[in-house]
Amino acid sequence: MTKSFSIKNNLKLSTVKQQTPPMNIINKIIFFILPIYYFRFSFNDEISFNFLQIILIIAIIINSRQKQYFKKLKNKKLIPLYLLLAGFLASYLYNQTISQWQEWSNGLGKMIDLLFLPIIYIITLPLKPIQAWQIYQKSARLLAIVGLFYFFNHNLTFDNRLNIFYDSPNQLAFFLSPAILWEFLLFLQKKKIKNFFFFIVIGLNIFFTKSLGAYLSLPFSITFLILTHFFPQKIPNTRRIFSGIIMILTLMITIGIINTPQIIKLLKYQPKPPFNSYDSRLIIYQVNQKILHHHWLLGIGPGSFQKNYLQEQKNFPPYPQWAVPHCHNNLIHFWIEGGIVAGLCLLFLYFFLLTIPISKNSFRKNRKLLITQQAILYYFILHGIVDTSIWTNDSAILFWLAIISQLKYLQFQPPKTTIPTPTEK
Repeated sequence: MTKSFSIKNNLKLSTVKQQTPPMNIINKIIFFILPIYYFRFSFNDEISFNFLQIILIIAIIINSRQKQYFKKLKNKKLIPLYLLLAGFLASYLYNQTISQWQEWSNGLGKMIDLLFLPIIYIITLPLKPIQAWQIYQKSARLLAIVGLFYFFNHNLTFDNRLNIFYDSPNQLAFFLSPAILWEFLLFLQKKKIKNFFFFIVIGLNIFFTKSLGAYLSLPFSITFLILTHFFPQKIPNTRRIFSGIIMILTLMITIGIINTPQIIKLLKYQPKPPFNSYDSRLIIYQVNQKILHHHWLLGIGPGSFQKNYLQEQKNFPPYPQWAVPHCHNNLIHFWIEGGIVAGLCLLFLYFFLLTIPISKNSFRKNRKLLITQQAILYYFILHGIVDTSIWTNDSAILFWLAIISQLKYLQFQPPKTTIPTPTEK
């Protein structure tokens, strides 16, 4: 009896050992090949997949063989995230029903591509967050070296900005910015030339993108890393101050963006040729308000902003006609495309991540990870005031990795204290 029992146990252990390597390998590959999202496979005019989507689907299927797969999905801390997905799904179904499912594939693709796939994948990721960030770091280093070749060969956009093979320089900035924060912290801690070298290389790439959002956000996050490194005893206070500043800035600037038409009238601003990118932003923000006025409750559905923008742009002063894929503000984008439920859920996630304390036990065990992730969150939230963080597959995965992994370490309830009984010493 005992012999058969031991044989069964050995069989179970051997199968676990056999399953673990492919599970780890495919998840490590995903974080290394994030930038190649643009390789697409088209089945017809309406349905297409990119290489990263296909690997994510395979990884989710393989990861479902974990013992704790469904336990991870049932984590109560993720409820705002599930409500956010429900808001986008409701908006998609409502708007497709009204339009008689004329452009069903575009909205469904965006919703799966930027929300459902990366969120479910990150929630059930078998890798530790620190492992995922380390592999991504190697990918970012390689991309930054490639970026220097692009720059010195003058392979730039029409306005002399570095984008490598990304559609926009801002997309490149979104991908590289978490990497520069990791390099900076590692250099502070280890004083290695390698980290300083890649800090400079990645920094040059971000500088050449001329991304205003990155220029404004990264110094804030780097300052946070400096203060937490040199004054470790004041980390809780530093986090509270920085989080408070970010929350106030996010709310004030977002409210200001929503009220752009009123501010323009108040300032009596009239765009004059030659028009610049700031005039373009002002038109986008005015269109945002117009769309919200008509679709404030259920939104316009995922992937529908570009079509609505082009329809409304004619109502504003002339500006060169080009497609605008998003609202240039995270909170407004989630509200417009996912309805008020999605917008409020993202706001609540911000609030939790900025105000709820981190578990002391978790902080002792994962200090480097949690400090750097907090700095990355500050970057995504601040840059997300003037751009949209989930623009492409790769930036969506990094955005949700920072949010979900940090969310799991928050202490929503005060630690339980046991009152000793008279018999206890």
